Amino acid sequence: MRLSIKKLKLNDLLIYLMVLISFFSYERSLYRNYYQPMIMSVLLLGIIALFINSNNTKIFSLYGRSLKRNIEVHFLSVLLIFSTLIASVKYGMITFIGLIIVISTIFSFYVFYLFIPIIIYPDLDNKTQKLIKIITLFSLIAIFIGIQGSFLGYTPTHYKRIASIFFDPNYFGAIASIGFILSINRKGKYKIYALLNMLALYYSGSRAAMIALIFVMLFFFFYNKKVSFKTFIKFALLGVATYLVIGFLSDANFFRVYQGLNSRDYLWGLSFELILTEPIWGYGYGSVGDLIRSMGALNASSHNSYLDYIIMYGIPAFAINLFIILKATFLGIKNKLPQEITKSIFFLLIVSNSISINLGGLGVLSLFFTLFLGLSSRASYGSVYDLNSKVTPKQNLKESVVK
Repeated sequence: MRLSIKKLKLNDLLIYLMVLISFFSYERSLYRNYYQPMIMSVLLLGIIALFINSNNTKIFSLYGRSLKRNIEVHFLSVLLIFSTLIASVKYGMITFIGLIIVISTIFSFYVFYLFIPIIIYPDLDNKTQKLIKIITLFSLIAIFIGIQGSFLGYTPTHYKRIASIFFDPNYFGAIASIGFILSINRKGKYKIYALLNMLALYYSGSRAAMIALIFVMLFFFFYNKKVSFKTFIKFALLGVATYLVIGFLSDANFFRVYQGLNSRDYLWGLSFELILTEPIWGYGYGSVGDLIRSMGALNASSHNSYLDYIIMYGIPAFAINLFIILKATFLGIKNKLPQEITKSIFFLLIVSNSISINLGGLGVLSLFFTLFLGLSSRASYGSVYDLNSKVTPKQNLKESVVK
């Protein structure tokens, strides 16, 4: 019993370390100098968690079921390797580091998508609360910078936008939005956390995050709602509130209409040209920046995760990747995963049209995305089975069938 309790505490310690290191991999100076080593340390901690739980029959029975139920992950893993090797032979754009990162992404599928959610799921609410507090702390730093002008050397970025301690205000805006989504429907002090995260999002100046957040909140307001007079009144009030918020943001020049799409439409045009030239296998990991710059642009990516993915790995790999995402999301909705997680997934799917967020990535937003999708897939195992109970996975399966 003591050994079991120690393992649970060690699991918690490893999970919190993974999340914290992933957060700090986005810190301005660390991101520029140590991003890849920090990402690899997150992966190493995940592998350690997998190893120390290897003799837990309950966890590994679930893990075995997860491996069997997600054959598409195996297909994607093989296809990523195959695509990388073909791109390397055809274009010679793959470096040894690039190959290591592709292999690390594949390991991440098996660790952070299929395994870690198994040990998070029984204590999901508690861990969500801790995540809210961590995000809100970074949001408080952003608010302080917005009011005072600096915090321990951290200052506003271009256009006086705030990124807290992080390297980019768009990424921070997405982080603050996740904090808002996870806390807004909770009671008590979490309403204050939601307000603080919303204020931090405002200071970030992230148009994409704000638009995605408004869309997700409106969409889920109507989701599964029965038509009634009360619903109509709520809708009217929400409509007025949304109108006033958008009006306020417009008056404050938050949306910076004069910037248009910030050359994203030009980058997307170049991306489509590249995809049409090599639609099946792509050009390999890390090729996007060099290819786009060779066509006259100055950016390191297309500013769209989906286009970047297709350029690197081709349309077939992207199609399987998208299938995994949609399948996991559907299972989470079907099996009534806490709606805040599903909202976060939808939000990240939308924001991926503007910044780089990928399944299997280990930067904090990609890690959230991977874990949230893993939790959605994990929800299909049913809520009867608890890792701390004496019920075996087989017994749980029978009970679920009987019910």
